[in-house]
Amino acid sequence: MKKKLEERYNKIIKKNDEFEEKLINLSKTIKPTQHFLIGPCNTGGQGYNWANSLTNNNYKSESIRIYFSKEPQIFLQHHIINKVINNDNDILMLIKNIIINKNVILIESFRPLFKFTNYIKYFTDKDYNICKEYNINNEFILKKINKNVFNDCIINDLFLLRKMNKKVGYIFHGSDIRCYKTHAKTNNFIKYNDNIDYFNSRDKVSEIHRKLLPIIIKEKIPIFISTTDLYTYIPSAIWLPIVINTNIYNNIHNKFPIFSTNKIRVLYMPSQEIIKSTNQIIPILEKLQKQNIIEFFTNNGKKIENKFIPELIQNSDVVIDQYLGVIGILPIETIASGRIIMTYVPDNQYNYPTPPHINIQPDTLESSLINLSINRENSLLTLNNKSTVNITTGIIKGLEYANKYHNGDYSSKVIIHNFI
Repeated sequence: MKKKLEERYNKIIKKNDEFEEKLINLSKTIKPTQHFLIGPCNTGGQGYNWANSLTNNNYKSESIRIYFSKEPQIFLQHHIINKVINNDNDILMLIKNIIINKNVILIESFRPLFKFTNYIKYFTDKDYNICKEYNINNEFILKKINKNVFNDCIINDLFLLRKMNKKVGYIFHGSDIRCYKTHAKTNNFIKYNDNIDYFNSRDKVSEIHRKLLPIIIKEKIPIFISTTDLYTYIPSAIWLPIVINTNIYNNIHNKFPIFSTNKIRVLYMPSQEIIKSTNQIIPILEKLQKQNIIEFFTNNGKKIENKFIPELIQNSDVVIDQYLGVIGILPIETIASGRIIMTYVPDNQYNYPTPPHINIQPDTLESSLINLSINRENSLLTLNNKSTVNITTGIIKGLEYANKYHNGDYSSKVIIHNFI
């Protein structure tokens, strides 16, 4: 059995190395015609939006999302590009068109970029345990398979891309690097101990990623974060703001005025109920609706397609976000629509750009909504420097904020500045 396993791993690794050599040699013969590739996650559609923004700023770019089910599905700018892969040449041409044709590769969330090839092997702990169980000491195999196998395989993408003469950067979106146990120490509103299994499962993945950070920092690879709370884990990171279609949301502000009904219309759409404190927020909204103070809509934990978000915001006055202390996509879409966002912003986040908002906590949400319903025009929004302004001024400043940081131009400049 040991001999068979050694032969199997030798064959896999040899095939892996030969294929890598083909990629390196092919890269030497092709001059890229596009600037950036962002992937392979397209989390929240942001890879697609960043790539579009770069293209609109004369740096032709694409995003890739690789989804694994029974077979890998590959989406390039939202269009599935899979074809029947019969041989090495098919795969090589796919990589040529997707990766080799770009100057810069921005890898999201430490996800393996070449896994879809079936030629480049991402060894797992299972492989390591097999070698340990059967006492496989083959030096060639052990160079590829060691105790940190998956970590090393992810980092192998970096060194392979460099051999292919590509510039590389990494992007993190939130839970891919955030430690909720650490986060909960400074944020009492996260019910960590009440949902410890849920948070532990997330922290296990992000812990693997955090352990890899010193390697890419040492290699002086640009690291981008889409939310500023991640500076806690990567102080040297570069803020890469999320991108939305500001034209769509600005149009809501222009055509559909806020406060057009007698009652305050509240929208609450948690994407992840535990993280977004649903059990703390919904009872308050239900209570105020019964008292005829507000009317509210919630998705009840169901996923809502992005195409429906503008209409939902259009039919609301205020959007409740979360107590996590993170400014995500929905708050930016909200202020770009001339609507009010209620969310929790911790003191340390005011060190970074922060949109106008009503700062809420579990014990102030109810009173904040009641106050807004009574004093619509005189309610106050908090700005980046912790000063406050009235609703009318705050809405204008919110529009300015969204159009300055989140229309794609700012993010494009951030990426371009670090690679061109």
